[in-house]
Amino acid sequence: MHFEARACQKSVYILIANLIFAAAAPASAETLADAIALAYQTNPTLESARYDLRAADEGLVQARSQLRTKAELNVTGAYNRRINGRVSQEVNPLRPRAIGSNSNIAQVVVSQPLFTGGRATAARDAALANIRVGREILRGTEGDLLLSVITAYVDVRRYRAALLIWQSSVDQLQRLTKEIGARQVAGEVTRTDVAQAEAQLSIARQQMVITEQALEAARADYATLVGHEPGKLSEVPDLPNLPYRVEVAFALAEEQNPEIKHAIFSEHASRASIVAAKAEGQPTLNLRAEAGLIGKALPYHFRNQDQNYTGSVVLTVPLSAGGAIASSIREAEDRNGSDRFKIEATRRDVDRSVSRTWNHMISAAAQVDLQSQQRHFAEVQLDGMVNEYRVGLRSTFDVLFAQQQLRDAEVALLTSKCDHYLAEASLLRQTGLLEARTLLTGVQLRDPESHLREIGGRNSLPWDGVISALDEVTAPRFRQQMLRPSGASDANPSIKQTKGDIIQRTYSRSLPTTPIRESVEQPSAPASDNAHS
Repeated sequence: MHFEARACQKSVYILIANLIFAAAAPASAETLADAIALAYQTNPTLESARYDLRAADEGLVQARSQLRTKAELNVTGAYNRRINGRVSQEVNPLRPRAIGSNSNIAQVVVSQPLFTGGRATAARDAALANIRVGREILRGTEGDLLLSVITAYVDVRRYRAALLIWQSSVDQLQRLTKEIGARQVAGEVTRTDVAQAEAQLSIARQQMVITEQALEAARADYATLVGHEPGKLSEVPDLPNLPYRVEVAFALAEEQNPEIKHAIFSEHASRASIVAAKAEGQPTLNLRAEAGLIGKALPYHFRNQDQNYTGSVVLTVPLSAGGAIASSIREAEDRNGSDRFKIEATRRDVDRSVSRTWNHMISAAAQVDLQSQQRHFAEVQLDGMVNEYRVGLRSTFDVLFAQQQLRDAEVALLTSKCDHYLAEASLLRQTGLLEARTLLTGVQLRDPESHLREIGGRNSLPWDGVISALDEVTAPRFRQQMLRPSGASDANPSIKQTKGDIIQRTYSRSLPTTPIRESVEQPSAPASDNAHS
């Protein structure tokens, strides 16, 4: 070989290592925008979340219906047959022994709540909060999906490029091994030189197998998320809206992160549950109108039916519930307290994730710069080793080691570039900016509010606003107090002092086998070999 293709090899390495961020791609290649758009439009997990939100929208319609006019029709038809006994027949012998009769009752009932003591208002507020929770769940699902799509897209390109690196390395090492074998036959090198080359070839083949497995896993992830196998994938574009300072990232996350907003709106829903629990002790006022017909069913004559009309105002005042209302209020307040602490817990988790992701992004960017230098130095080293090897100044091991360093530098640079890009995408996810509306143009976006606008006004009545305002006036007032961790104090904590026997520094070599009393039956021990001897 005499390394006559060394210059060509260098160019191949550089080209392969930069495939993941190549300057141009074939027109037929699929872009990252194509993959994201297809997943956004067709992914079943995201579609499922959209239907969950549609179901949550119906909760508002149901809550509003509590203050609307309701009407129902009740129709009853009855037939009665009476057979007189002996005593009744003797009293009136002329009466037929068997008497049959039929009747019908038709009644229309119309009711209109004037106020529910705030029950309907609380139900409406809880429904609105649950809708907002559903929207944040949808945002989180969309962000997770897009991050997974970007990861799969980058991984497919990463492992394809890495596979080319290892394939090229295997080809180069195979030629080198043959040359060293020929030089051994000529007595120029020893068997040790051949073994060194064969060992490096085996390592390269092993890495090629590992990379193939990783590539197939990435292809499977891509197909699961996007819906088809990856073909030619073009370069990845720069991601928009990246925060330029970590302080900006923290501010964006606390304002737009879907998990934080989910926790906030969940607290709003449980706050409405407190009002609903208190409203159970409030009076209600309803208007009720009834119109009915009572008469003989067969033969039916409308003029023979008795007509009945009733109008009433019903005031219901709860007097005692046996402590159930007070208990439900305390339960709702405790659940709300839990939700309020969950907001802070979620904020801390998100801020931690932002910090880690930011540091990972900065570290990966620094590694890209350093590994670019490392690759350059490895190229210079390999060129020098090859020239010195030709004149007998370097051993086979020196050349193989230099080649391995260049190969490792190419793979490391490729990995760092991919890691940096994925860290940027993850940072956008943490700040709530990894969404189709912020990433894509030329794609029809789904409006999460369109379904609610479509169904929200159905079955509305002209006086809905007046009744709703009256119910809000009669709703219980609720003022939220600041919470403090129950164990917070100004004391100086310290660890309790150890008391008792000194711990024995011996291993545990057996476990207790007797079950706890009144739990299970003691299993019988297997018979030993000595028992049968």
